[in-house]
Amino acid sequence: SDVVEVDAGPSTIELRFSGDNSAASEVLSVDLANGGVYTFFGTDDVDNLSSGFVVRMLQQEDALYTPLYWRSYAVDQALFNENWQVKLVGDTDSADYEVAVEGVPSPPILGSVTVDASNLAKTQVSWQLTADRNPTTVRVYTTAEEISASFTITNADGTLDTEEIPLYQGDPVAEFVITDLNELGGQLVTKEIDLSGLESGTHHVWVRADDGVNPPATTYAAFTSVMASGVPSAYGVNAVRLAQNGYRAMAEVADAAAIVVDQSATFPQQWTATITPVFDAATNSVEIEWEISRHPDVDTYRLLYGNTPLAPTQVFTVGGALNPLDDEGEFAETEVGYVTLRNIVPDTPYYISIEAIDSESGRTVRSEEVEFTAASTPFSLTTANPVTVINPGGTATVPVTLDADGELFFPNVWLSANLGEAPLGIS
Repeated sequence: SDVVEVDAGPSTIELRFSGDNSAASEVLSVDLANGGVYTFFGTDDVDNLSSGFVVRMLQQEDALYTPLYWRSYAVDQALFNENWQVKLVGDTDSADYEVAVEGVPSPPILGSVTVDASNLAKTQVSWQLTADRNPTTVRVYTTAEEISASFTITNADGTLDTEEIPLYQGDPVAEFVITDLNELGGQLVTKEIDLSGLESGTHHVWVRADDGVNPPATTYAAFTSVMASGVPSAYGVNAVRLAQNGYRAMAEVADAAAIVVDQSATFPQQWTATITPVFDAATNSVEIEWEISRHPDVDTYRLLYGNTPLAPTQVFTVGGALNPLDDEGEFAETEVGYVTLRNIVPDTPYYISIEAIDSESGRTVRSEEVEFTAASTPFSLTTANPVTVINPGGTATVPVTLDADGELFFPNVWLSANLGEAPLGIS
């Protein structure tokens, strides 16, 4: 037979014939318990035939379950520090209730991100951070690259759409580990960073908040004046709320502040590179190292050298700077340039200078010139007799002694014979 779910409480149960739908037994009035499972069936054991029915209906209780009701309510992006109330309506005297509030830690929310670069050396970066996890790390980056890109997607029906996404690339310039509860709770924070080392061009500043668990919140900084005209919320203006339904990522670049940097006025007219040449006899080469130019627009270098002062005959590009390791295996604080000059000719002066270049504008500045000479080791060749007489048709062996003050510059010493005064026929 079928199982039917009915409401708990007083109920009337009837048993009828399937043919004419007439009553087969007396009506049974029952009080069904909440959570009860019942079976109703008929029997011909009728003790009171005066009722006029030949069938009596009986009730059997199969099981009785204690009901448990579960109700859940979700609030999308509940605001920080808001007060919530739960109200129970119904029989609260004879029933026990348990109320629980659960919330999954939200990704960091980053709002009111601004930059004031009117003084590059003391650039002000501000933000409002709301984070569930302590600590949360905030990193500041700069980029001279594109801040968004478009791409084409193909829909299921074959049509094409163009989507645009923000791009985050560039160099880190500052990092702050936030542990203060006020700063994690939406307080406006301002930090000072130094951007005086940016090269000439247009730059943007972007900020990323990362709690180490959830996806980080990232956005480009706007000018303070633009942010002041925005619509504030509990999380600041233009808040990055990754978990919010319908969040638009392109809002992160909508008000990005373009910082125009011009360092041309400070490009140096002279430059001391502190050039250090070191000769390597094993490879017959000189390793040349120099201190790089500190001007931010310098991005490559040229090596110039010749064999007379201030008259270079060879020029070639040697690239950018290196960050060498110190004696403890750590990166040194000072970046250097480095190049190897091979096939050194002994006892020949080399006059070496370095040219620093801004490849964007073509501006250059040349360093001091240093002289380098790889001196050869003095040596002499001697024989026991200065004159050797050889009769016609004869041969002679002449021992030659090599005397040197040290290791020779070249591994071999070449001997030759001057036959200018030899008799005719000798070659």
